[in-house]
Amino acid sequence: MRTIRTWQKTTAFALVFAVIANFFLAQNNFATQGNIEQLNAKKSVFLSDLKYDKEKSRAGWNILLYDKNVKQGQLSLTVNGKREFFSKGVFAHADSLVAYNIEGLQFDRLQGYFGIDAAVTNETDGVKLLIYADDITKNLVAEDTRLNSTLTIGQSVFFDIEIPAGTKYLYIGADKAGHNKSDWATFGGVKLIKNGYVAPKLEGVESLEKLDEKLRTYNSATEAIAQAEFDVLKRALIKRTGYRQLIEMMDVSEERRLAIEWLMQDVKHLKDFMMAGEPNSNYSDAFQVLGRLLKKHGRDLSDNTPILRGTRGDLYNRMMMSLAVAHSGNVCFWLDNRSCSDAVERYELYKEMHANGLLRNDIFETIEAEEMRWIMEGMLSNKELKWLNYYSRVRRLNKKSADLTEADIQNLKNVQPHLDPYVYIRYTFDYKYDLDKYYTGDGTNWKQKYGFDEFDISYGLTNINGSEQKVRKLWMVFEEGAVCGGISKTGTNLWTAFGMPASVNGQPGHAAYLQYGVQGAENGKTYTAENGEDYRAGIWWLGNNISGWVESEKGERLLAGWGYNRDRRNKDELGGYNVSYVLLAQNNLNRYADFVKAREMAMYAEIFSEANVSGSPKDAGQIVNIEKADAAKTADLIKGERIYDELLNVTPRDYEAWKGLVISYLKDRSKSESDYVTLAGRLAEGLKEYPLPMADLINALEEATKDASHRSSIRQLRNAALEKAIKGLPKNKDFLQPDAARDMANRILGRQEEMVKFSFDGNNAGSIVLGSKYASGETRYEYSLDGKHTWKETSDKIHKLSEDELAELTEEHDIVVHFIGDGGKFGDGGNLDANNPEHIRKHAIVIDIKRHATPRVAVNDLENKVVGDIEKLEWKAADSNTWNELTNETRFDGDKTIMVRKRNSGTSLFSEEVALGFKPNEENKAKQYVPSSRIKIKSVSSEQADRNNRKEYALDGNPETFWHSAWNGSDSKREIVLELDKVIKLKAFEYMPRQDVSGANGTVTVGEILTSEDGVNFTSAKVANWARNSVLKRVEFENPIKAKFVKFVGREATGGYIAAAMINLYEDATAETEPEQPKPPVVQPEEPVKPKPAEPAQPGQPKPAEPSEPAKPVQPSEPVKPVKPKPAEPSVPSQPKPAEPKPVQPSEPKPSEPVKPKPAEPAQPSQPSTPNQPAKPNQPVQPSKPVDNKNTGQSTANGQMNAPAIENKTNNNGAQTRPTQNTATNQGSRTAPSATTNQGSRTAPSTGVSKVSPSAGAGQVRQTNPSVNQAENNAGVSQSEQNTQNGQTNQSDKSSGESQTTKNSSQNDKQKQEKPAEAEDTQGWIKYAALATVPVVVVASGWWLIAKNRHRSNNNNY
Repeated sequence: MRTIRTWQKTTAFALVFAVIANFFLAQNNFATQGNIEQLNAKKSVFLSDLKYDKEKSRAGWNILLYDKNVKQGQLSLTVNGKREFFSKGVFAHADSLVAYNIEGLQFDRLQGYFGIDAAVTNETDGVKLLIYADDITKNLVAEDTRLNSTLTIGQSVFFDIEIPAGTKYLYIGADKAGHNKSDWATFGGVKLIKNGYVAPKLEGVESLEKLDEKLRTYNSATEAIAQAEFDVLKRALIKRTGYRQLIEMMDVSEERRLAIEWLMQDVKHLKDFMMAGEPNSNYSDAFQVLGRLLKKHGRDLSDNTPILRGTRGDLYNRMMMSLAVAHSGNVCFWLDNRSCSDAVERYELYKEMHANGLLRNDIFETIEAEEMRWIMEGMLSNKELKWLNYYSRVRRLNKKSADLTEADIQNLKNVQPHLDPYVYIRYTFDYKYDLDKYYTGDGTNWKQKYGFDEFDISYGLTNINGSEQKVRKLWMVFEEGAVCGGISKTGTNLWTAFGMPASVNGQPGHAAYLQYGVQGAENGKTYTAENGEDYRAGIWWLGNNISGWVESEKGERLLAGWGYNRDRRNKDELGGYNVSYVLLAQNNLNRYADFVKAREMAMYAEIFSEANVSGSPKDAGQIVNIEKADAAKTADLIKGERIYDELLNVTPRDYEAWKGLVISYLKDRSKSESDYVTLAGRLAEGLKEYPLPMADLINALEEATKDASHRSSIRQLRNAALEKAIKGLPKNKDFLQPDAARDMANRILGRQEEMVKFSFDGNNAGSIVLGSKYASGETRYEYSLDGKHTWKETSDKIHKLSEDELAELTEEHDIVVHFIGDGGKFGDGGNLDANNPEHIRKHAIVIDIKRHATPRVAVNDLENKVVGDIEKLEWKAADSNTWNELTNETRFDGDKTIMVRKRNSGTSLFSEEVALGFKPNEENKAKQYVPSSRIKIKSVSSEQADRNNRKEYALDGNPETFWHSAWNGSDSKREIVLELDKVIKLKAFEYMPRQDVSGANGTVTVGEILTSEDGVNFTSAKVANWARNSVLKRVEFENPIKAKFVKFVGREATGGYIAAAMINLYEDATAETEPEQPKPPVVQPEEPVKPKPAEPAQPGQPKPAEPSEPAKPVQPSEPVKPVKPKPAEPSVPSQPKPAEPKPVQPSEPKPSEPVKPKPAEPAQPSQPSTPNQPAKPNQPVQPSKPVDNKNTGQSTANGQMNAPAIENKTNNNGAQTRPTQNTATNQGSRTAPSATTNQGSRTAPSTGVSKVSPSAGAGQVRQTNPSVNQAENNAGVSQSEQNTQNGQTNQSDKSSGESQTTKNSSQNDKQKQEKPAEAEDTQGWIKYAALATVPVVVVASGWWLIAKNRHRSNNNNY
């Protein structure tokens, strides 16, 4: 304990002085017979410094006050038509009589002013002056008609009455003239004086009127400050105190006289005092504190020892100034106002701790008096403040005070303290600070634990006015715990105990606290601005924060005095949430030299603006109902506006200047509402980084604007500036806290960010992340992951959950977060019940954990990749347990079955798994698919990118997306130009229309393919006529065309637009046109069948090997206009019997009746089916799911995707069929691309997608591409444009050899299917997921079965 004494280095003398000083201060407040000699030594004494006799006194409504009126404002009277303020006086509501025992006092006269307080605005009948000496029946002013008259509002009298010799009791009072409503009788400056008394004078100080007259002669604020800075500062002080008051204060006490004379003798002294801001209470008490400090420690100001900023003398000066304004009112322990701080003792305490290196000197030595006042206001007694500095270091060592070793104590000041109040205090409502165990006995246990006795902190009961009372101490809070208010106030105690500013602020149902810090700078480092001045990077954040800046308020003075009287009428739903004004004030304080210059300029501007704004509002929210000034005063307003503009050139974010401009504009008769709009625009730019002050000032302009268009313009300017803050303004040296700006801007616009976030993926995967409103400061919260059974506490802004914790999350077990202090606490005996839904609803934040829906995906075998909804997918081999990320670049080669699922992401758990199969790679160089990686889009005639119809979708391999030309119909070219990586021999071109609605806008019915080797000169390769449907269209070139650029033009298309879901190119790679470049695996071709040479087919005479041609099976599906499926309406029909339809053996084709094929030339019909190996239809085919072209590219019941049907173009030299595409199974294979020649036919490449059958077992994959082989005459046969009327499409086939019977039959079959399909659209028929495998060669009877099956399934339930 001896060493602790050495560490604290306190002197008994300082403690004795503090006790004595407090004693005499108390006695001076209320004089008694015990200090008569001291009073008689004075030449005057104010009655408000004497104790009145309560038994002999009375007042109307029992309102009898010293030095303040009933509204706790300064006393004021109207004297000679002007409102005068009084620092001393008596407020005695009529009917009143106040008795003073003056026996033994040697004073001759009673002097003062009397009348109704000038703050009264209500009707009153008036009051009369009463003065008695012993005999209360004899009014000493009864014979004086001036003094005995009834005084009403705006009237007062000065009295100077001789006190009869030997008077024991002196009475003053007020008689009511009628009712006593608003009879605020006020005695201003009333005092006892001796004969020969001369009122004090301020040497060299002129009245406000004379100073104004002198200062008006300057042309600018810069000129006035350069030539008359002292007068500007004097004028500002007199304006705030009153000339009469200032002189009056000098008469109150020696300390006040000393302080005022010291300030008025040196411009630097007065400037430093004025920059500390207005006092918390009043200037008179501030001067008293300053006088006491100067009287005892004035010599400290000459200490020239250098420190981080200036000298020690400069630091001591800032300490004195901040103490003067902060201790102008009482500063007491927040839990017990009987334990208060003395200003002189606090000065000595911080001086000692600074010298001993016990403070954060890098902060303490560099802040200004304006910021330091929030250290000096610390709500804790001085002894406990010093003890807390010690104990917070002991707590870091995790020891009791009594267990410290000699080495511990010697090194104690180097120990980093715990500054988190939750280290010391548990949150609880069950606290009892008055338990006897804290006040009885000798307190040995408590002393050993906390060591407070070494700091002369008493234990036990305290004698107060002869009564033994329990006076609470901070260590008792550590024992008992507290709620949010006690925790936040302790947080400020910890901060200020180390010389760092802090202050408590309110939030809805909660208390937080402001904490000062320096961003990116330590050890007092400053930065150099463009003008050569140094600036700091001071910032503020919120401790024990729940609601952030957007809902933080403070009823007491804020930094620089900005915003603390913000309007609380909730007109903008922000009420009194004013704390974010601190950020703007700090921005200005960081450039302190500019801040001082701006304050002096604002003081000068008051001559021209404030003088003409009677009762000028202190803050923007109170700028309402301001009337225009008269013409004579308008000239002053205009000059004031010039001064504010001059000020803003010095510091463009000065709130006082902007506020002064707004008030001046509203009073200036020369300003119109269009000028208000202009000023609003300047404000929106000047204060855009500080949304609340900016919005408040602009709102004041808008409220004063009558014209609707001007009001709208002002509001738009405000909102545009708020949007900039939300999007993110660049962080710079003048804007250090963009998160706070974004949050406030969102709130003003009625938006709110999530308070707590969680995601399984992203930058903070698996972490609970607090919103940006908690980006700075300390926030304590608890969370539960197991259904609210157990709770864990943390203050981490980003709290990483462990693997075990993540495993607890299920669809039933959400993440529940509760900010400690919001209504209480859930965990560890808290007062909130987690099983009470109302408690959870009101006080907790529930992050809903869901499960991802099954992904809608399919296989694109051409690209060897998964397409569809692939975002946040992962995959694994069917026989593996290792999951891998799946992206658009992931490729799968060979015969492979994979499982895919949505991975854990966002707040959703992984989805159900989906099986997908890939077929083996087979290559056919004669017609080889060109991967999309080798193709880029050189240009498109237009795109509707903002509607998700970007040009890239034409090449993404996904049939569900599509490129669409501009919706406004301006695109008459309707073209897309593709560029390959090299010149190729173009063999085939495929175009897939949009798949969402068959034949919808953009579906090309006449398409032209053009090619070029240089991208400039294009040659037409083919013009193709197609049906208006969603079927895949193909054009083959008998002789491959050399091309590096391919242009596709929609000569005729639905609605005059163009749309493309997919464009595929094929090349003849048997002879490279350019050096070989690496290519992805391609399908291996099978040995093509070499059919017997056949005679060229005559037009209109289809061959038996081409069963799809005669009946035009593609046409029935064309007019169907499918509706984009909803997930809730899956398109998989119920499982019909697999026998319908049975796959037709390709070796036995049975053509439909309408066409009479020639049996002599079957064109080897048994061969085209070979590549697909349909011998085992139960595996790849699943014929129970017939083809439905209406559903191409849409979702199925299990969330997977169908591929479109294919519409082939064949020439009259040979037949080509498009086999369906089979999904990979152990038995399946990939079809080889084929080239059509005049010797026979080969199978075309598969381009559909495949998926898993919902009914298939594990590893079983089913075909999803429609098995319809549709052929249109590509060379000698053209198809007319479709004419759609009343939902029916009539086609005429111009094939030369086709009979009328065939045409009628085809048309009738089409209409039979067309009408029911139309009914599906109107009645909501369930769509098919019909990409099912069907035989390669489909005869007309097969189509009849498919159509029949579609009608049968209309009423199926899924």
